[in-house]
Amino acid sequence: MELNYKEFLQQEFLASLGQRILLQRKKLKVAAESVALAAAISRITLHRIEKGEPGVSMGAYMSVIIALGLSLSIQEGAPKLNDLEEDNHLSEIAIKDYPQLKLISWQLKDDAILNAVEAKNMYERNQKYIRFNEMTEQEKKLINQLGIVFDDH
Repeated sequence: MELNYKEFLQQEFLASLGQRILLQRKKLKVAAESVALAAAISRITLHRIEKGEPGVSMGAYMSVIIALGLSLSIQEGAPKLNDLEEDNHLSEIAIKDYPQLKLISWQLKDDAILNAVEAKNMYERNQKYIRFNEMTEQEKKLINQLGIVFDDH
């Protein structure tokens, strides 16, 4: 199934959140039944949360987070274009190191090097051709560092 970027980000975030919740429960050595009871949800819902399923309500996620003594914060994190060039490892981006960037940069030679602004523009202009579910962790990190926000197609 092909995911759009919003679905891809949601899936990544919820999987990470679910994993963090599971690790905290294991760290505290608390049974799933006990956490579910403390959060006023079913054990099945807790397991769905730990798997990062998107169909579970945000309220249920928050109940579990609070029951485990965790907190959730939202941060603004997209860097500005001026900051991108100052970041040394973003000044020379080899397209061969990023499979989806290579895919959408078909017109460039295999050993082409882009600067941060060029890479950001390439991703944004060609987003409909990007296979988000095939993206490497390295490329996901690059996209986050570039502060790219994709349209929902």
